[in-house]
Amino acid sequence: MSYIAFASFAEMLENSVSRYNDRILFETYDRKWDYRTFYHDVLCFAEAVSAFTHQYLKISIEHPYHFSVVCFAAFITGKTAVLSEVKHAEEDVLCIDDAFFSKHFAPEAVPSLHLKGSGEDHPCVIIQSSGTTSVSKGVMLSQKNLITELHMLIQYKPFPEHEVYYHILPYTHLFGLLGEFLIPFCTGGKICFADQNINLFHNFSVFKPTYLCIPPAIVDSIAKVLQATRNYEFATGGKLKAIISGGAFLHEKTRNILLSYGVQVYIAYGLTECSPVISIERDGSTLCGSVGQILPCCNVKIEDGEIVVSGNTVMLGYWNDPAATEAVLKAGWLHTGDMGYIDDNGYLFLTGRISNLIVFENGEKLIPESLEEEIDRLPDVTESLVIGQTKNNDAKVVLHIFVYSPQSGSHDTIAAAIKTVTGQYAPAGSLHGITFLSGPFKRNALGKIDRNHYRNQ
Repeated sequence: MSYIAFASFAEMLENSVSRYNDRILFETYDRKWDYRTFYHDVLCFAEAVSAFTHQYLKISIEHPYHFSVVCFAAFITGKTAVLSEVKHAEEDVLCIDDAFFSKHFAPEAVPSLHLKGSGEDHPCVIIQSSGTTSVSKGVMLSQKNLITELHMLIQYKPFPEHEVYYHILPYTHLFGLLGEFLIPFCTGGKICFADQNINLFHNFSVFKPTYLCIPPAIVDSIAKVLQATRNYEFATGGKLKAIISGGAFLHEKTRNILLSYGVQVYIAYGLTECSPVISIERDGSTLCGSVGQILPCCNVKIEDGEIVVSGNTVMLGYWNDPAATEAVLKAGWLHTGDMGYIDDNGYLFLTGRISNLIVFENGEKLIPESLEEEIDRLPDVTESLVIGQTKNNDAKVVLHIFVYSPQSGSHDTIAAAIKTVTGQYAPAGSLHGITFLSGPFKRNALGKIDRNHYRNQ
């Protein structure tokens, strides 16, 4: 069945229920919800919240099915789903938690709601940024932003129909909301989730996902289990075909491990402010080191080494923060803060973050990600982090390198090799210290290393 485009979330809802009707949309250990039931439940809850005058629905629900019902109810009533922690005037915000949902959700009702949606210049969702452009903020995205992104991903990737997804990322993150709910919903997918605290790999064996949208840290975990057990069924559930991954660097060796078991890993790049995907790999068009080809809905150029983006997927702005909006949105172009380049075939490559750039007192510059990549290639090194610091109020910039290597017996050898590699990237004498961590790096929800946590150590 071919993909049918839609112009609004209300139309998306109608399309999916007419196409997939009694197919299972959500499944957990002891319950299933089909598309028809979801459609009915969304209309019932939409009618309930329409009785309130509040424009903003602050959703504080962990249950994936209930969260999705409330979120879609906001979409089709022209209200704004608030999925961030930004502050709002109390009179404008309706806080929807589990207690509110239980009280006002009446599945036995016969809804008579007229569906509508928010306008192009009105936010349909305010969602927390991942902090890529600096500190985390409330990103305002319109219905047009999200629908443009969905059309591009489904047609350009494409995502097959009737795949089985497993819910891992919270829906308060746009990668999770898009990849683990909206895309499956548009393509007749089934979304499985566990409402019990059981091991991830046990859940894979129960639900047998075919597609996963997950950060690199979880991809690494699956690859490590595959290496350790050589048991594809235990590590993946036995049906996994593809993984979409983004948000942080993924080692090529991890991809190759999964590929040897028939699992294709597709790299995507973007940020919440761009709804979120800017580039993604496709079948037959992958290139080692790149983050895929740029989506047709995005105009991308490089200014002074920085990736800047315009197009219908770029955010409306940051909620109640015009200064922060003006700092990154200039003449219609979003300044991502990422450094990179585009090759002659349209492949996008990342080289680092402007905010991470280390400038020494002699004017030399170091992209720490480049040095980290070299250190990560050393034997027995799992991962590294390069931080620029100033010591004792001195203007001199020095490097501190953090290393995670479970092989404690080889730390002296690793340290010697790091000193040699660092000498090829940084001025002589700039390496101040090497710290070997006792465990993996601290990360955020999308699997990125929390650099700020290590900057002052």
